[in-house]
Amino acid sequence: MRRQKGLTLVELAIVLVVLGILVGLGVSIIGVLIKRVKYNESKEIVNAAVEGVIGYAGSHGKLPGTESDLLGAIRSSKDAYGKKLLYIFDDNLDNTSTSICETFGTNITVRAGCSDINCTSYASEANNVAFIVVSGDGNYNIQTGNISGTLNTVSNGQVYIRSVNTSTLIAVYSYGFNNTGNDRFGDDTSRDEPYDDIVKWVTLSELKSALKCPSVSVSITSPPNLPDATEDKPYNYTLTHAGGLNTKWGIVSGGSCDISLATRTFGSGGWLTLDRNTGHLHGVANEDSSSPPGVISSCTSTVTLSNVCVCADVDNDNICDPDEPYDQRTFTVRVLPEQIKITTNTLPTAKADGSSPYSVTLNASGGTGSYTFTATGLPADYNGDSDNEFYLSGNQITTSGDSTNYIPDDDPGTCTGATVNFTVTASPSSACPEAGSDTKAFTITIEDPDCFTGGGGGGCPTLALSPSSGTYSATVGVFFSTSATLSGGQSPVNILSCSPPSCNGLNFSCTSSGITISGTPTALGTCTFSATYQDSCSPTPQTVTGNYTVNIAGCPSLSQLGSFVDAQQCGSYNDSITITGGVLPYTCSLISGSLPSALSLTTLGSSCVVSGSTVEATQPSYTFTIRVTDSCPQSNDATYTLNVRGFRVRNDTGLNLSYRVNGGSCMTWGNGSTITINVDEYVEVYLINCPNTNYRIYRLRPYPCSGSCLDASCPFLNCNTRTCVLGSKDSDRDGLLRLRRVGLLTFRINDL
Repeated sequence: MRRQKGLTLVELAIVLVVLGILVGLGVSIIGVLIKRVKYNESKEIVNAAVEGVIGYAGSHGKLPGTESDLLGAIRSSKDAYGKKLLYIFDDNLDNTSTSICETFGTNITVRAGCSDINCTSYASEANNVAFIVVSGDGNYNIQTGNISGTLNTVSNGQVYIRSVNTSTLIAVYSYGFNNTGNDRFGDDTSRDEPYDDIVKWVTLSELKSALKCPSVSVSITSPPNLPDATEDKPYNYTLTHAGGLNTKWGIVSGGSCDISLATRTFGSGGWLTLDRNTGHLHGVANEDSSSPPGVISSCTSTVTLSNVCVCADVDNDNICDPDEPYDQRTFTVRVLPEQIKITTNTLPTAKADGSSPYSVTLNASGGTGSYTFTATGLPADYNGDSDNEFYLSGNQITTSGDSTNYIPDDDPGTCTGATVNFTVTASPSSACPEAGSDTKAFTITIEDPDCFTGGGGGGCPTLALSPSSGTYSATVGVFFSTSATLSGGQSPVNILSCSPPSCNGLNFSCTSSGITISGTPTALGTCTFSATYQDSCSPTPQTVTGNYTVNIAGCPSLSQLGSFVDAQQCGSYNDSITITGGVLPYTCSLISGSLPSALSLTTLGSSCVVSGSTVEATQPSYTFTIRVTDSCPQSNDATYTLNVRGFRVRNDTGLNLSYRVNGGSCMTWGNGSTITINVDEYVEVYLINCPNTNYRIYRLRPYPCSGSCLDASCPFLNCNTRTCVLGSKDSDRDGLLRLRRVGLLTFRINDL
């Protein structure tokens, strides 16, 4: 029989030591694992709370600002250790009068990775923080808090809630930092523990991104030097920008972008108009109104558009609020004269009769109005005897350079003739490269007296008009001039007839030296002018008649520029579009569609104006066609849409109400939120139980504008008959109103 051996005392002691070591290691490892599990669980709770706050903001348009708001938004108010979370938020974001998307800054800054108690040394900094969620993790207390500014206590109940309404700096320390004496939240803040808080914050831009807010930052992209304009010609340019929402154009005044006016004007006499809603610059350039059309006596002029701004008018109230971004720039438009053009088309015939002087005036348009004429081919000799008969002097072609001041008849008894061909260049008298120059070829026909017919006898020089007749072309709106020279005859020469004195803007004048037709045609058509002269030749006076026809064609194209800004229901209205081209005067007429009641269409100079003291619309938009007729006559039709804004009413009752539009489905009208009532809608407002009429407190109507708005006092929750005509309360005519509770169950509509 074998005998079993047991462990010796030494062996047993060794086993017990080994077991003790293993048990100690196991307990230590288990503790680490438990802490890691708790950390991850608390981190998930913090992350879930952050997502819950973002979700609340998305559905309510604001951050939760009370404990009940927060508890309804988050899954758990305590971390994995059963300790209360800390929630810090910017007080400006707990406000439905200004949505989160319309807010552009907060009061909270977070410094992370702080390595000293005052956080002067840190790893990163986040500005414009919307809210923060904190767990104290394994430590007894929360050590995250403010090192400057103020945390306002909202609640110490199930969650620590603090609001911020002044600039406040929050310190997040490095993990394990010895934060002695700096415990912030907990039941025993005298404990000394290393920092281990779990902190997550969301910046305003991150919150906006999560809420899918549209980008509102805006910047002007048009260059400071805008395209040149031409004097007395239509100008059109639309300013451009990048980004923005509901952008409006205006002028910086008093440190802000003033977008209150529908249009702004610039330039001499305000010829250049800027439309607020479109940034469209338009008008007919007129910097030198005292000079003929197309002429700028100083060569050029510059229009400065100082401090033009574009604002992201997020709330679309035509006010660039301090928190709505804008960009500004000063622009210049250089106004140039029309290019110089020689307007004389033909030259009269000259007579080589040895007694008839020759003189004709050259005319030009555009530039500075003062011209230098030069000729190639003058002085000129027409008969080859090296005796120059024709000269250019100033703006006249004349024979005054000849010693006898007339053209001799070199071959009496023989009917011969000749021509003189040359070119004339007109350029500005003073330096003005912007005006350019114009060169035109001319021919003077020279008639031999032996070829003349008629005559009165007695050896009198033949009375003649040169040219004796002619047909010319002119253009509406473009200066025209031509002339015929009277020569020969026996003095005195009498004017028997000269008619008509004018036709379609052309003037006809007769003098002892000839006739002149000049002016700027104002209408299409054909004008025929006739002049008859008789001299004093004896025994038989000579008579000569000249007939001249001017065909006027090509009216400048007629067009309409611009658009009409939105109107406010029950407010006054005045806006216009610009007429360009054609020939004044203009007439504006409505040929289709209609305008809101009490608005009318009138003609004012170069504008079609829609105006009225009270806009009383029955539909949110009106489409109509305006016909502009000028004096050519010609017409131009353009179709426009005029939108009419209804009213925006904010719920300032402190209650969550119900409402329905045009008897439709019921919707919630949260306290502080705003509803829009279009001009073709009515809204019924209910205290509770929509659509139970026993709880209806108001029936809101944007039409008609005349009427009353009774305060709704509902001691028995029965206000079925209370109707409010919103226009009666909108004293500043901006369409912004609010609903207030002024008693337990008494409500009032007020202007905002």
